[in-house]
Amino acid sequence: MTAGKFSTIPVEMNQPARHFLLIDRYRSDRLIPRQVKKLVLILSALFLTAASYGQVTFDFDSGTAGTDLKAAASLTASTTSGGITLSVTGFPSGVFNVTASGFGLNADGSGDDTDEFDQNEGFTFSFDTTVTLDSIKVSQFGAGSSGTVAFDGGSSIASISSTGTTSLTSTMVSSGTLLRFTSTGTAAFSVDNLIVTSAVPEPSTYALIFGAATLGFVIYRRRSKRVS
Repeated sequence: MTAGKFSTIPVEMNQPARHFLLIDRYRSDRLIPRQVKKLVLILSALFLTAASYGQVTFDFDSGTAGTDLKAAASLTASTTSGGITLSVTGFPSGVFNVTASGFGLNADGSGDDTDEFDQNEGFTFSFDTTVTLDSIKVSQFGAGSSGTVAFDGGSSIASISSTGTTSLTSTMVSSGTLLRFTSTGTAAFSVDNLIVTSAVPEPSTYALIFGAATLGFVIYRRRSKRVS
């Protein structure tokens, strides 16, 4: 070195510090995005499963549904269960009736089973929201009894051929879609209940979706700050 002159010596960051910063940046760029991907998958699952929340039973023979329909002055009535409103119109004539034995149509005719549905009796029905039809349960089924559930004026959903529960094949129907239940056999039978699943998620599901979305936003902001 020449006297009176100074040399500029470049100062480099020591190796451990460089490695630490590189690792921290790697984690910021790689680890957090993986967390975000997981949250995206969780949110997707919540949205996809939201349509299968809230099974609701309309109990005709011993519950509110039957009481509401029996109280109606005509064959057009509605009942609400689990936040879903079921609108029903009976046919061909008479009034709905509930006894200790079951739920049916009282047509005031000779030989009519007042707490059952005789041949060609039934009701059309619809819901105020999109639902999945799960099952229908019947009782007092005898030799010659049979029935159908179908889209009104359209294709059949299920045939009822025995007492107990008949699957409605998880058929999804939109709000206002008209369906028809008909007793088709020579012997009458009673309807016990109708079970559907609401396509509208419960409030707790909305809370989970909001919470996951908020957490994802926080992680995203945290990553942005580290990279900058």
